[in-house]
Order: sequence, then structure tokens, then C-alpha cells
Amino acid sequence: MTVTAATKTQMLAAFTADAISLHNGDPTAAGTANEISGGGYVRLPPVYAAVDADTIDITPLDFSASAGQAVTHYVVWDGATVKDVTAISSGDTSFNASGEFTLKSASISLT
Repeated sequence: MTVTAATKTQMLAAFTADAISLHNGDPTAAGTANEISGGGYVRLPPVYAAVDADTIDITPLDFSASAGQAVTHYVVWDGATVKDVTAISSGDTSFNASGEFTLKSASISLT
């Protein structure tokens, strides 16, 4: 049986998460390894765009940390539960000289 687009939209509309973390290496399935630190870094709450078929986009998030740190992954959290671990494969991949990093492209997908 194939899940309909309406069902996928309903599932994503019920999705909850309260934080996004950034990592400079594989965070592992537990989501806790290699998390960025220093320079005022904190996890940020996600803000979601509208659900589109089988994907919900997270609006860009501006993080602060020590300049020059690499960013290879982000993790989506709901409390202490890891909801998603994703490798960053394009765009900026490190904090700039001012210690700023914008996570521009993040989403949750049912595909």
C-alpha cells in the first residue's frame, strides 16, 4: 500500500522538535558526538515553513560560535530524543571570521 500525499502531509504536520544542534563530525545515532562548542554556541529552536507534499522545511537559523569551526552535520531534537541526523553537503561549511554560521537548508522528509 502506498501512503497518500494527504497522509504524509498530516504526519509531517504532527511532527515536533524543539532544537537544532550543529556538529563538526559524525554525531552518531545518539546525536551527541562532535557537537560545536565555544563562542556562545547554543542549540536553536527550529521554525518550520509550510508542509509541502512529503517534506517540511526549516527556515534558516543563525548560529554563533568560535570562528573557523567546521560544520558537517545538524541534528533535530525533541527534548532528549534525536529526530533526525543530516550531513551538510553544500553551502557554507564553517563559522565565518565573525563566528557566524547560517543553516540555510534544512528539512524533514518522509522520502
